[in-house]
Amino acid sequence: MSQMRIKYLQFIEQCRKDDFFAACGRALGKSLYKSAEFVPAEKELETLRDIPATEGEAFEFVEVGPENFATLGFPRVSRYEYAKNYFRKGYRMIALVRDGDVVGDVWYVDRKMARHRTIHSDLVLYKIGLRDDEVYLFDMYLDDGERGGGLATYFLSCVLKRMREQGFRKAYGSYEVGNIPAMWMHRLIGYRELSPFVLRRYFRVYHVAHAKS
Repeated sequence: MSQMRIKYLQFIEQCRKDDFFAACGRALGKSLYKSAEFVPAEKELETLRDIPATEGEAFEFVEVGPENFATLGFPRVSRYEYAKNYFRKGYRMIALVRDGDVVGDVWYVDRKMARHRTIHSDLVLYKIGLRDDEVYLFDMYLDDGERGGGLATYFLSCVLKRMREQGFRKAYGSYEVGNIPAMWMHRLIGYRELSPFVLRRYFRVYHVAHAKS
């Protein structure tokens, strides 16, 4: 029921952004079949370099868990619902906050905090065995009005710096091929790309992933 509510909220938000028929077409296409290529990547945090901040912007980086996430403003209701679902799995969030509102976020999990033995389904697909001093970052999001100008790269580099301060040696992530901004963000930060995977999804139920030949 939680996933159904999230999908419903995303549909309503898409309607407001585009129009009803475009939202219907997008939702139907994703529900029936999707094939996408993803590139997992790793970053040794000792080699992390600073990325310059965007001039003229004042942001806070807030560690978010079940104890404080309700005090923050989430412009998109679907992200608020995502948060409640992720917290149940033991995940935590670093939020990019301006004037009390969350304008971006990225999630992370390690072996100790995860509430499932697989830690995260992505790690199973990518065949990554997370060690005690390694962390997986996923589901990064920025509001539409905040994209461009290098803010995403700066945000992620600051999050990685915080992960290093928490004692992690290596961070994993991934991006979808075709998402050029995500590709360049990972490359500018210095991620090492691993073998890509093709993920095929049928009716949101059956998943197949394999290394691309």
